[in-house]
Amino acid sequence: LTKVIGSGIQSEFEKRTTRTLLYKSLRGKIVDRNNTILAMSVPVNLLTISPKYIEKPIPQDKIIKLSKIIGQDPNFITQKITDKSINYFVFKNIYLTSTQADEIRALRIPTVSFEKKEERHYVHNNLFSHVIGFSNSNSIGLEGIELMQNKNLSGEDGLGFYVKDGRNDII
Repeated sequence: LTKVIGSGIQSEFEKRTTRTLLYKSLRGKIVDRNNTILAMSVPVNLLTISPKYIEKPIPQDKIIKLSKIIGQDPNFITQKITDKSINYFVFKNIYLTSTQADEIRALRIPTVSFEKKEERHYVHNNLFSHVIGFSNSNSIGLEGIELMQNKNLSGEDGLGFYVKDGRNDII
C-alpha cells in the first residue's frame, strides 16, 4: 500500500516541478566562400500594449523614459496608451534588444509586453538579392538561395527540460 501511494506522490511531484521549454531555432546564416555573412536572423522583441485594460493613468515621467528607449514622440505614446478603444497595440518597426526590453520592464507600465520575433538581416541590403533571394515573416525561403536551401536553413526546434523547487527557482 505504501509503495502505491508513494509512487502516486512521486508522479504528482514530477508533474508539478518538471517543465518543458520549446527552443525555437533561428534561420541559418548564408555566407560566401570566405565565410563572410551575407544573411542572418536576429531575435528581436516587439513592444505591445493593451490600453483598454489600463486602469490608472501612467505617470508622464515613465512615458518620457519609454519614449527615449524606443525613439518615439511622448505625445504619440500618450495618445496610444490613453485610447481605450484599442484592445492591443503593437509598436511596428521598433525592434528592441534584450537590454532595451529589460529597461522597459523595469518601468513597470501595466499591460506592456513583448512579442519575440525573428528578423532576417541581409548584410549588404539588396546588393546580392538576385542570388540570395529572401524569406517571408514565417522564415520560409521564397526566392534564390533562401528557397533552394530552405530545408538546411530552417533548422529544427528543440526541447529543454528543467525542474523547479517549491520557491519556483530553477534547480
